Amino acid sequence: MTNKTSNRSGLLTGLFLLLRSVAASPVPASSAFGPVVLIQQSPNLNSNHAMTASSFSTDDNLPAGCTNTSLHGFQWTVSDFHYSSSLTYTTPSHRINGATVRFNLTSNALPELNVYCDAYSSDFSDPFYGQRVYDCTTVVNSTSGASDGSEGGEWGGVSAGAGQIQTQFRYWKSSQSVEVRQTWACDDLEGPGNMAIFSANGTSAAQTPNCTFEEHQTPPAEWKNGDTYYWNVQACTLSEFSFAPSELQVFA
Repeated sequence: MTNKTSNRSGLLTGLFLLLRSVAASPVPASSAFGPVVLIQQSPNLNSNHAMTASSFSTDDNLPAGCTNTSLHGFQWTVSDFHYSSSLTYTTPSHRINGATVRFNLTSNALPELNVYCDAYSSDFSDPFYGQRVYDCTTVVNSTSGASDGSEGGEWGGVSAGAGQIQTQFRYWKSSQSVEVRQTWACDDLEGPGNMAIFSANGTSAAQTPNCTFEEHQTPPAEWKNGDTYYWNVQACTLSEFSFAPSELQVFA
């Protein structure tokens, strides 16, 4: 017990805390110095995740693996990105619209895990404008999955445990950028109970989409009840891209 208390004390007093305020922008500027790192003691006071300050030192030669990669050069990769939308006027005044976005998310810290993110929006003015938060689903050793396709909500709190990974995202159609918030656990350090829990968030740079667009307009003089007055469909893809978090928290 004395050892664990000493370790926690060393962690809290020996680690350098970096804090930075982030401008309220849908696409925060990336830092040339890597993510801001905030290191905290586990909120669980009975936690066995006691670690020494040297365990997190950026100068330490940690063994290759999840913890090392999470602290040094961590990044997400987005692949198989698809966006589609449709707009239909069944009459000149009756509108039906909807849009979907889906993509796969992986990281270099946990390459065996694939996170599948998808969402549906029927917002009238702009289906994806970065205000809604959507949940993703984690799949082990796979490239597909399914989420609940919910309409979105607020960012969830940090919740972590052995083998857990939680991911949420926001998407801006206007800039084709994605914000990710993810929590994951690494247990690859030496010694029993030496686990680190990470929570990170970051926004990708604006991407250039490859889109197709089709539409049809029935001439007003020819339109009659039962006909579709107007419709359009759009489909976009993005090439695979990677980005690093702007903020990283470590719970030990």
